[in-house]
Amino acid sequence: MGFKFRYQSLLSYREHLKEKAEIEFGSAQRKLQKARQDLDIYENRHHKARISLEQGLMSRMTSEEMGAYSDYLNGMKRKIASQKQEVARREKIAADKRKNLLERTKQYRIIEKVMEKDHQTWAHQLSLAEQKRVDEISVTRHGRSYH
Repeated sequence: MGFKFRYQSLLSYREHLKEKAEIEFGSAQRKLQKARQDLDIYENRHHKARISLEQGLMSRMTSEEMGAYSDYLNGMKRKIASQKQEVARREKIAADKRKNLLERTKQYRIIEKVMEKDHQTWAHQLSLAEQKRVDEISVTRHGRSYH
């Protein structure tokens, strides 16, 4: 009879929870990366618009164009501030998911170590039983040769 772990269902359940936590952490990381990329895009657009406004001020720019640039720059500042808040929120979510993943992995490894210990005990008992059987066979053969 082969080895059968007494807590196999618990091990499988904890493995499932660990895999789910890995998926959630990966998703949180991707969303955080996307939020950071969006922030970079907004900051680059703001920077380019500011440079364009400065160049326009060097040449002849109408007040309507200056007003449009000013409105655009103010809008971009609001978007950047909002996106920074989004990045901070995503960072917190990713940190929480990382913490959850570490906890799930720890719980899984505890049961995995119990399984390894049980397997070693089972293998040792199997070895002892095999040795006992070999000893009995040896005694039986040795006993026959004297009769």
